[in-house]
Amino acid sequence: MKIERFEHIEGWQEARLLARMVYEGSSKGQFARTFGCAGRSRMPRPQ
Repeated sequence: MKIERFEHIEGWQEARLLARMVYEGSSKGQFARTFGCAGRSRMPRPQ
């Protein structure tokens, strides 16, 4: 299979899913209120 776009790479797709899960998990609960933890682990929100 020829990959024409990096979005077609399965590992990239899984990384996007993981990034979304981390963002959602760090935006609520105790983790979100602990500025140091949330600030270091959050990336720009995945689209």
